[in-house]
Amino acid sequence: MTYKRAFLYIYIKILVLLVVFFHGSFVSADYSKFEINSGLLGTGSNIGYADLTRTPVDFYGILIKAFLGFLGVIFLLLMIYAGYLWMMARGNQAEVDKAKKLIESAVIGLVVVLGAYAITLFVGSVFAEKV
Repeated sequence: MTYKRAFLYIYIKILVLLVVFFHGSFVSADYSKFEINSGLLGTGSNIGYADLTRTPVDFYGILIKAFLGFLGVIFLLLMIYAGYLWMMARGNQAEVDKAKKLIESAVIGLVVVLGAYAITLFVGSVFAEKV
């Protein structure tokens, strides 16, 4: 194993560990008991807010947002890896072309994912108006 490859594996492992340990959605606090016992739902309904219980639509929205966040992390990792390849090319045009191709592919993937999200958001808002 070359020095470059070993460094890259260590860097990726550290990055994955940082994402896993410091990502906010992995917190498993139970807020349902707090909301019931604190009286916040009653106060909210007294001042005009509806009952804020979660529906299946909310659940799927949370899943979509988590999936898009995961895709954003993948995009960031691809961009970091492509930048690393480009920096370590040392004048080798084949390595530079490989890095450019990887950056181009990552950006195209991000555009496709954001387009799919925009279409989903539009279709969801149209169906929400009809319900």
